[in-house]
Parts: sequence; C-alpha cells; structure tokens
Amino acid sequence: MRIFVVLTVAAAACSNAVDPGSDAAIPIVGRPDASTTDARPSGEDAAAPPASYAGLVINEVAATGTPDDWFELYNGSAAPIDLGGVTYSDEPNAAPTKGLFPSGTVIAAGEYLVVTVNDTSPGFKLGSDEALGVLAPNGATIDLVDWAEGDSPAGASYGRIPNATGPFRRTSTPTPGAANVDGANPCGNGAIDGAEACDGSALGAHTCVSEGFASGVLACSADCAALVTAGCVASTAAADVAINELSSAGNDPIELVNRGAARADLAGWYVHDADFVLGDPTREMQRYVLSGTIAAGGYRVLVKGTQHGFGLGAADGLTLRRADDSIADATQWTAGQADPSWCRLPDRSGAFAPCRPTFGAQNGGPPAELCGDGIVSGAERCDGAALDGHTCASEGFAGGAIACLAGCGGFDTTSCRPRVVINELTSSGDDRIEIYAAQAASLTGWWIADSGYVPADPSTADHRYDFAAGASIAAAGYLVLIGAQDHMFGLGSTDGLELHAPTSTAAVDGTSWTNGGAAISYCRIPDGSGAFQSCATATFGAANQSSVSGRVVINEATSDGNDAIELYNTGAAGVVIDGWSVIDSDPTNTPYVFPAGTTIGPGAFMVLVKGVQHTFGLGGTDGVTLRDASAANVDSTAWTAGASPSWCRHPDGTGAFATCAAVSFGAANGP
Repeated sequence: MRIFVVLTVAAAACSNAVDPGSDAAIPIVGRPDASTTDARPSGEDAAAPPASYAGLVINEVAATGTPDDWFELYNGSAAPIDLGGVTYSDEPNAAPTKGLFPSGTVIAAGEYLVVTVNDTSPGFKLGSDEALGVLAPNGATIDLVDWAEGDSPAGASYGRIPNATGPFRRTSTPTPGAANVDGANPCGNGAIDGAEACDGSALGAHTCVSEGFASGVLACSADCAALVTAGCVASTAAADVAINELSSAGNDPIELVNRGAARADLAGWYVHDADFVLGDPTREMQRYVLSGTIAAGGYRVLVKGTQHGFGLGAADGLTLRRADDSIADATQWTAGQADPSWCRLPDRSGAFAPCRPTFGAQNGGPPAELCGDGIVSGAERCDGAALDGHTCASEGFAGGAIACLAGCGGFDTTSCRPRVVINELTSSGDDRIEIYAAQAASLTGWWIADSGYVPADPSTADHRYDFAAGASIAAAGYLVLIGAQDHMFGLGSTDGLELHAPTSTAAVDGTSWTNGGAAISYCRIPDGSGAFQSCATATFGAANQSSVSGRVVINEATSDGNDAIELYNTGAAGVVIDGWSVIDSDPTNTPYVFPAGTTIGPGAFMVLVKGVQHTFGLGGTDGVTLRDASAANVDSTAWTAGASPSWCRHPDGTGAFATCAAVSFGAANGP
C-alpha cells in the first residue's frame, strides 16, 4: 500500500461552518442531523460529477492534527483516478478552490491519499466545527463531510466505519493512509466486534465455500476488515467468464465478468487485441496473461499501464482465451464505437453496443445524446463524420459525398449526384425511350446511344442522341424520347442502350435485351430501381405496371444447398406457363422448360430445386432469367456477392432484390 502526502497552495483564510440559510442546499454526510446542508447560491443547479470520479470518497478527517490537520481520500473503484484539477475547501460554495490537486496527481485503485492542510499550504486549517468538500473541475461535488464540536478532538479522528463505505464517526485511533478502525472494538481479541468482518480465527459463518470457492482455508486480514481467500481453492468446473465492457479512450479499460455460479480460476487465461498472432513471439506485447480468481457474478477491470500494455484502437478487436488457447469470448468494433464505451446490453448476456462507461458495475444504457461528439446516439441520424453507414447511394442518389446536417437530425445531400436511369423502352412502333430521375436533374450535356454506336467511328453518330442545352427532369419525373422525332436510331429485337453523364467516361446506366424481349415494353419494376423485365403493358410517361391479367416473376433464389429458385404470380388469375423456361447466367447450361399443363395460381409460389427440376447450379456471382414460350425475357435478376442465404424480393413480387436474412421458399419473403 502506498501513502501520498500532497501539499497544495492557495491564497485563502480559514473559515468555519457553512450558511444553512441559502435558497438551495445539498445534503452533507457526517453529522447525524440529516437536515444539515451545504448552501448553494439561489437558482444554481447541483451539477453531477463526471463518472470518472465514481468510488472516490473522503474517508477520514483529523481536524485537530499534530502537527498539521489532515484528511484522507480513498479510491474504492477498480481503476486509478486522476485528481488533476480537483479542488478541496472548507468553504466548498463560497471559495471552492482553496486547495488544488496538480496535474499528474493519481490515486490508484484501492489506495489512500493523505492531504495535510495548514495556514501556509493550502492556506486554511480544519476547524473544530467545520465542513470539507472535494469538487470536480466542473464544480460538481464529489464528496462532502461536516463535523461538530468534539467529533475530531486532538489524538482522534473522524472517519468512516466500516472503512470507505460506512457513516462517519469519532475514532480513537487515527489511521492516515490505512483502513479505519473502530477503537471501541479492538482487532486481535479473537471476537468479531462492531464493524469487524472477522478477528483472527473468528470468521463468523464464513468459509471458502460460502465465498464461492470449492474448498480451502479461509483467513482474516490483519486489520480485521476483510476475509482473506488466498488459501481457498477455486472450482475446477468450466468457467463462464466473458468480456463485458471495454473502451478505446483514456487508459483503454477492459472489464471481464464471471457469469457462472462459482468463483472462477483465471490462471493462464489471457486477453489480446486484434494485432496479436498466436504463436508469434514478437506479438507478446499484444496480450495480457491473467491470474487469480474472479468471484461468482463479479467483475474484474484491467487498465492499460497497470495491467495490460496494449492499446485498443478506434477500430479494433478483443479476444479472451482460456489457458489452453481456446477462445472464451471475442468482440470487434468499428471506428468510434468503443468511445466512450463498448459493452453488452443488457449486462452480461446482451450483444455489444456503444454505451455509457460503467466499469466495475452493471452496464448502463446507450451513451448520452450529444450532437457534435462524433458519436451517433439517441435520435441522431448522424454526428459530424459519423454517418452510421449512410451514403449518397443509400439515400437514393447515384453517388457523391454526403454530409451530416448541423443538428445531427439528417443529411446534407447537396453534393450527391442525382440518380438518372433508363426506365422503359420498346423496340416496336416509334422506339420510345423513357428516362426517370429520382431527384431533379439537369440533362445538359447528357447523351444516350444504342449498341450500334462506336465513339471512334463517325459513321455511327446517328446511333447517339444528345440532350438539348437546358434540358431537365423533375424529381420522380419521366422524360420520353420518340424515335424519328427526338433520336434517329431504331431499337432492334436484340439490342441495348447506354446513358452517359457529361463528365463520365463510363455509362451511368445501361440495359440490353434479346429475342424480342422489348417487343411491347422492356421496363423496370418498380420504377427507377427495379430490374428490367419484359412488361405486358407500355406505360411511357407514367409508372410501370405488370400485366393486368397476372404476371409471373422470379421472387427468390439461393446459391446454397439445392440452388432453389422461386417464382411468384403477382396477379389475380392463374397463368399458364407451358413452354416457359428458366436458366442461369451461363448460356451453355441447359435451361429448365416447364412441361405442358403447368399453371401457377393467383398469388401462388412455385419452387424449382436443382436435381428435381433444373440441372444447373447457382454460383456466388450468377443470375437467373425467366423466359416465356417465345423465348422473350419475362423477368431476370443477378447478384455478385452470393445469393446466401437468400436473394429475394421484399415485398414479394414487386420489391427490389437484396440479400435476405433467411430463406422462405414457398412462403412470403422477409427482409
């Protein structure tokens, strides 16, 4: 145990008791009279001290000390407490900064700090009927004690009994820098007196087993204040110890929790960050080997510089391993999630999420919402550079740079590029082409061309149409180009289109079709975002529609297991699909052709399974096309990152395809 004596200097005079007649007041510990108060100026709210001072208490006061008065602080938390900037005074409201702890003053976990006071340093003594306050740098009271005449006479002190947690009382034996003792109940007489936890061999009803161990010999500490479990033996049963909380800020604390019903032996267990490589001796600094035990339901906090030596990065990971190197628990976080804290919610069993720091205690809720702290919390949609995964694309734009609005309640999309796409076309009649814009856009300098256009070949210039200067399109609006009136190229039964922005070398949108797939209409469903398909009704200048008599679509697929494909009839009548076929993206594979008499009922699903119906497999980058009996495309979809566990529409029949969390073949799709 280390004892520090701190001397600080402030220009002030000694003062006596506080004024109880002010308008606002806060309770003081010490005197038995609960009405005793410390006055605050009228209208001033009592601030809460920062959580970093939790566990710091005034533990003992000697108001008639020899040669100087002194008081003692105790850190009852599991982590060091930095006292830099903390003040103390016998006039905590009128003159709260008489004494000041200098930068670098730290009180370790479980240790004491003794502060002497006299008229020279810090400029006041403790009176016989006095109060003493310790205040955080923000002015909030950390702890406050008041004593009356006779509570702390010469040769005695005024301390907490039991030590650190109990109420204040007069003690006959001052113990600066050590646990307080009740002089009326001497330790060492072999009897448990007063606030003693034990005394010699007198342990009450306590045993190693009652303290959560499997067996062993329990003892009593020399000051009778605590039971000593060094001779106890922990259970050999599998320990249920987990990571419960951590922070990438400050001293990178890590909290472990014993979720089991018995004390756990952690000998040989270790924690490490994401840079540790098992078996690489050059990475040993990235782990900390544990020892000792952890009580059933108890917490253990590890602090950088005191226990572990590695830092936790803004985006990092932490792993807890058993002595045999097997993983007991692990977690990872992305930039900013672990500042101020990354913890399980609810405590012990929940998933990890950003939260308020509560090291050594039950985990609290999400961090307090504060716009400007760079952490998305509460009702915030973003906070500074923290965009919570949102991009221009996620907000419906084609690309660009998105930013957070000043109030953290939404996004600034002024630097996002509008999403403008080809939405519908037909290779029949006047070869109409429909452009759709999700956001209002200028089309000056934009151009569109069919597959016959070759930029380097001037003879193909009539296969390109340039939008006129000043051309524009409204948000959620349509612009229709008519063959021989606007563009001069025809659209063939097998053809393609590309749409280009003024400054882009690559097309911003494009599509192609074969075998008369655009004979009536080749359109997106839904508008602007859905996949192209052969549509039964042309709707130029209006929202695209399915066939009024019912339309069959691809609704779900998976590249796992039996490579299943699901069709869905979105209409109110049955559809005969004799001679229709499905095929994957490899044209050399054999398509599956529906036999004569195949009908899919209204609102019905039909599932095709590899080995039962089709013979082709579905890969991680692949697609599926549905064709009618004339080989015209009815519907299609494609994926690049695997259709696992499911690639499906949500809602059924009309939604855009996306990766779904679970397969639902033969039933409605989930998100």
